[in-house]
Amino acid sequence: MRYIYGIALWLAVFLLVFAYRFPYEPVFLRLITKLQEQTQAQIAWDDISANILGAKLHGLTVAMPSGFSFTSDQATITPSLSGLCLKCTQTAKDGRAQAQLTSKGVEFSAEKLEVSTGSQDLGTVVMSGNLNYALNGAGIKGELRLVVPELSGVLPMPLNNLEIGTVIASKETADANSSAVSNDLTLYGEGLDGTGNITFTFTQGGSSPSLSGELNINTTGFGTHTIKLGGTWAQPQWNLAGAQK
Repeated sequence: MRYIYGIALWLAVFLLVFAYRFPYEPVFLRLITKLQEQTQAQIAWDDISANILGAKLHGLTVAMPSGFSFTSDQATITPSLSGLCLKCTQTAKDGRAQAQLTSKGVEFSAEKLEVSTGSQDLGTVVMSGNLNYALNGAGIKGELRLVVPELSGVLPMPLNNLEIGTVIASKETADANSSAVSNDLTLYGEGLDGTGNITFTFTQGGSSPSLSGELNINTTGFGTHTIKLGGTWAQPQWNLAGAQK
């Protein structure tokens, strides 16, 4: 019996030492690299600490190919049987986001997350909603809501506290070197509402996606307007077709 107890004690000490000395940080760095490869995101941070329960990151920055980026003062990465979970918090702004990476794809959700859009016109917005990116070729789908504090140069009136709801889905393209995403939009603001559809087209090796589509906006005092959208996400072109009666 003492022999068995001795073996059990040795195993317990071995496991404790193994858990303490295991190179957790390199393991999590490889997991982060995998997350970047599957989402095409660029992930950076100020410092990281890791143990058997997961990893903590401070000063996290996540940037997407579309130009969207956000920062998080606190973030955690935890492994599970189904994959990898990244949780981010913007403490001062009460914003948060979560990305779940599995063998099937990536599920992303956000609540009141302050995001830099990468667009010279939209600037910084507050984003809520969810996205699902499937690795089986089904592409991306989801719903987002953006709150834009101010948008000018689109109509002959400033657009304040504009809310944009969008239903997102991948769209087929004729070019094998490009991919497209369709956005069915609903707009609400001070003295206006509207609907529209915009397509983002991404080209391999390109930077900001190109834009195409139009918006139909009803305003109080300025009538109904159709706006054709072109250019790129970074530098959109708003072409006002004129007022309708």
